[in-house]
Amino acid sequence: MDAGQLARVTVGFIFTPVIALALTGLTVCGAGVARSLDLNFSSNVVECTGQAAFILAAFGSMVAYPAAVVLGVPMFLVFRRHGWLSWWQVSLGGTGLGLIAAPVLQVVFGSTLVPIFVLMMTGLLGGMTFWLLALHRNGPLMGASGESARQRAT
Repeated sequence: MDAGQLARVTVGFIFTPVIALALTGLTVCGAGVARSLDLNFSSNVVECTGQAAFILAAFGSMVAYPAAVVLGVPMFLVFRRHGWLSWWQVSLGGTGLGLIAAPVLQVVFGSTLVPIFVLMMTGLLGGMTFWLLALHRNGPLMGASGESARQRAT
């Protein structure tokens, strides 16, 4: 991996958590998911608007960035070794990280603060965002057509 490719992957790891959290906040509020999951974003503290996305991104970042380093970097290295760098593979990996985050957050905080569906959606959006920022058309990591090195070899 040359310096330019490494820079794009680094940018992906820096910006993906906050972008995915903001997108999740907007999606949860915009699609009415907050009401159907009984998420209390309409309290006196937060209205279910852009404020919810901002607060989710700000406070969620305290968990998302360590998770990106501890879980995301090793996952990226394994995916890279196996050539699993297609958009759907990276998105599925992100969804898996969201699934793993649920019991970890429950143990750390002693309760389920966020429903598992929302964490999985954040992981899915994070995987898609990471793929777009770091991998899409990124030289030898991804061919010009967006396929991984393993797909080109077959």
